[in-house]
Amino acid sequence: MLADPDTSPKMLEEVLWGKAWAMYPPNARRQVRPVMLNHTDPLVRQRSIEPLRAWGDTDGLLALAGDPDFGVRKSAMYELSRLPPDPHIAALAWDHLHQPQTVGTHATETLATFVAHADRNEAVQRLQSIAADRNRPEKLRVAAVDHLTTLQATDEIRPLTKLLAEPPAVTWALHIAALGAATDLALSVSCSHLDDVDNLHLQVALATAYGVPG
Repeated sequence: MLADPDTSPKMLEEVLWGKAWAMYPPNARRQVRPVMLNHTDPLVRQRSIEPLRAWGDTDGLLALAGDPDFGVRKSAMYELSRLPPDPHIAALAWDHLHQPQTVGTHATETLATFVAHADRNEAVQRLQSIAADRNRPEKLRVAAVDHLTTLQATDEIRPLTKLLAEPPAVTWALHIAALGAATDLALSVSCSHLDDVDNLHLQVALATAYGVPG
């Protein structure tokens, strides 16, 4: 079916999503793998990411992370985050994060893949650098703060609470993330200057930081 150019895209999608891929024996995987990786239809290559992940096929996913089609690259990078930790994947994700085409949600997913595979010490240092960098997109900086909070990186979060004294770059999202991190890690912060800001989400974060019930 994959090799037949007359097979309908709908049928291909159903086949690629509907199989119990983990049950495929090694010989069957060897047969179908090159057809998936080299298929001319980017939709087929993108849908092939699910069986590759089910097989733990790191090399196959890494190959698709460099695919010429954006949708294929994005899906492959996301699925790589679900594999067991591998320093090689961390290095590739970090390099991929700095490519011009890695923007928006794709950038935050790529950062998540890096964190999932990187050594903790390396991860927290680079995450702090991203969070503090005013030239980085706000969404990526927020994601970096959230990852640092998950990693319980108190020493790296503490200097970032100074961001609360700065005006918002675009929205109040970074301030909200910093307040959430300070609350979760029991860090004291000075933020009374934000009490009168007319933003519901920021006020909720402030109430939580102040320990106000509800």
